[in-house]
Amino acid sequence: MIFPYLRGILSFRKAPMTWMIVIVNVLVFVLITIPSQSNQKIVRDKLNDSFFLQVQGRYFSQFVVDHPEFYGSQLKQIAQFSLDGSIAKSEVMGGLAIRDAYFMKWGDTYDFGGDVIANQRWMSSLQEMNEARQEQPSHNYGVSFFKNDGISWITYQFVHSGFTHLAANMVYLLIFGALLEMMIGSFSLLLIYLGGGAVGAGVFLLFSGATPIPLIGASGAVSALMGFFCVLLGKRNVAYLYFLFIPSKEYMGLVYLPAWVTFLLWILSDLAGVFGNMSEFGGIAYTAHIGGQLSGAGVGLALLAFHYWKGDLKNWHRMLPPTRPLFSKVYFVQEPTRRRILSEIR
Repeated sequence: MIFPYLRGILSFRKAPMTWMIVIVNVLVFVLITIPSQSNQKIVRDKLNDSFFLQVQGRYFSQFVVDHPEFYGSQLKQIAQFSLDGSIAKSEVMGGLAIRDAYFMKWGDTYDFGGDVIANQRWMSSLQEMNEARQEQPSHNYGVSFFKNDGISWITYQFVHSGFTHLAANMVYLLIFGALLEMMIGSFSLLLIYLGGGAVGAGVFLLFSGATPIPLIGASGAVSALMGFFCVLLGKRNVAYLYFLFIPSKEYMGLVYLPAWVTFLLWILSDLAGVFGNMSEFGGIAYTAHIGGQLSGAGVGLALLAFHYWKGDLKNWHRMLPPTRPLFSKVYFVQEPTRRRILSEIR
């Protein structure tokens, strides 16, 4: 596995704005997300209720068949299996129903017919789940098909669904953001973070389809910083941490590769995610990542073009801080001979 290391995680003194963004994200998680865990539990319990999922799945399947213009062929095929009596497909459709804006908007008033008692029980559970969802931070601060006012395009960048989601984004923010802040300054870093996140939200809304599931998280903004960094440094070698899941220094260390490698790896991964998933199934917001990456890369290209026009591109590039990590031992670099490589490992 290979992981961008650059110069590691720099101190608050060297990158105050980056650390302030991290602190705001952590505070939002502690003060807003954690207290809402009870509402998340209500939603999880409903989605683990087999009766609720089966009834909702059959209703959603009927809704899909009645409105084929809204849905793709794969979802319509699953819906038909559900209506033909497949319990497993009904439960799948029941889980997918909460991701569909049309069903969530009109489903509670739609005439599905059938068992009146089952319908009343489902309606009561659906109302309870919707009330719990409306109290979640993702509903109040995220961007979705139903809620995409101007302020939510900013607030969604500071809300995360869980600790793992938060930790992953903050590590990448500290690695890329801190080094970038030394290069372009605190205010420019904040503009790219917020602007790239907003572009990511726009791309998400453009390609995600009619889903009420909100977009949350800093990944679109962090992707913008990464795209900007990779274009800005281009061919300059930067440090990557590699390890082979073996606790020995012979199988881990630092390797230097061009900065554009990070951009290539990340955008190919996100493109694979986009083309490998049905839009109806939701999941990771790959389109927001791509939107952020391309916006950051665009700003980087514009900055390089500006300095090229001024005629000081080479001199300006030399003034950028070094990307070699400080106080770190390199086990593998581009050495001219195998003997040198082995001597560094040992």
